Amino acid sequence: MYGLVLQGGGTKGSYHIGVWKALRELGIEIGAVTGTSIGALNGAFIAQNSFEEACAVWENIAVGDVINTEPDVYKDLVNFKLDYDNIDKYFGYFKRILVDRGIDTSPLRDLIESHLDEDLLRKSGIDFGLVTISVSDMKPLEIFVEDIPEGKLSDYLLASSFLPGFKPEELDGKRFVDGGMYDNLPINLIAQKGYKDIIAVEMDSIGIKKKVKKDDLNIIRISPSGDVGMMLQFDPELSKRNILMGYLDTLKVFGKYEGENYFFEDLPTESHFLDSMMELTDAEILEMAKGMGLPIGQPKRMLFEKMIPELATMFGLDGNCGYREIIVTLIEHLATILEIERLKVYSYYEFEKLVLEKSSNRKKSAFNYLELPDFLKRSHLIKYSLKDEILIHWSKVLVESYLKKLSETGTNSKTIE
Repeated sequence: MYGLVLQGGGTKGSYHIGVWKALRELGIEIGAVTGTSIGALNGAFIAQNSFEEACAVWENIAVGDVINTEPDVYKDLVNFKLDYDNIDKYFGYFKRILVDRGIDTSPLRDLIESHLDEDLLRKSGIDFGLVTISVSDMKPLEIFVEDIPEGKLSDYLLASSFLPGFKPEELDGKRFVDGGMYDNLPINLIAQKGYKDIIAVEMDSIGIKKKVKKDDLNIIRISPSGDVGMMLQFDPELSKRNILMGYLDTLKVFGKYEGENYFFEDLPTESHFLDSMMELTDAEILEMAKGMGLPIGQPKRMLFEKMIPELATMFGLDGNCGYREIIVTLIEHLATILEIERLKVYSYYEFEKLVLEKSSNRKKSAFNYLELPDFLKRSHLIKYSLKDEILIHWSKVLVESYLKKLSETGTNSKTIE
């Protein structure tokens, strides 16, 4: 049985729901959940096992569901798209916040109270804890649900989420602020319950992460593989994408998929990639070497001793990594250049064909780096600056080779199918 820890991060927290979806699918039992700020709010959904409800909230989230504000003005400010012809409206917006002593979060309270089933959560059998800070006492509060007075859970959830700038509210005569200012990833809190196997969802968000006190914990860390937006970016489409990302990232962490930035269900073994390199003809190798400005030599030796190691270095790979890691990294990078959808499960062989085809159809740049003198191509500055173009050149050679092999076998296809 695992303990689950959810880091705070505002609207980035939609990612947590994707992680939860994957854990449910994997049959991983959660015995405890702790969180800070949005991590606490999502943790409450998990503790009361309200998965569909949590998905519905996040997939329809709007700024008005959390704070009482002027949506159009807020959107301009968050996206840094200011209408300078109407600058007075922004000054007026901030003036009203100052007069009100902060941003009104009464919609967030309504949201919590409409979806929280405190009785269900308390009886769920899942240990639930959160972190907040008492400004009145000037000390943190790390607390589990059994120590929270009956009927007060929604207050404590709100207290954990009070970002600086939110309008202060009192809880039992005391004022609180977002727990991320003390511990935004409360691993130590869950460890107090005796959990050794812990899944920690890290959001790369603003806040303090306390050093883990125990050294005998098995911590599985999951973090977004891509951009999850800004902390207070209320966008249902972004939330849906974050949920999908959290789902796929978690399945990858638990071994269901492979790949660095993409998701493959059938990544070939090391020998496949070695065999693929061995099948390249001397003419193909020399054409690819041309793009790197290498002096003419024995093609296969050039490929394995110079070209592949050089590309591995250019893309920040360890010198001891295998051909599988090198080639997959290169083709994933090429897929990124070509803007191939990342959050999707691929068969590696179909993915490879898709990348090569799109590379072949890519419009030529006005600048042809192949015309540079060889001494410039060998320059580290030039090579590292033009590594994307080198990859494109390699892929075009491979596409031409592939289509040639199709024609030799009697296939008339003009695309990779």
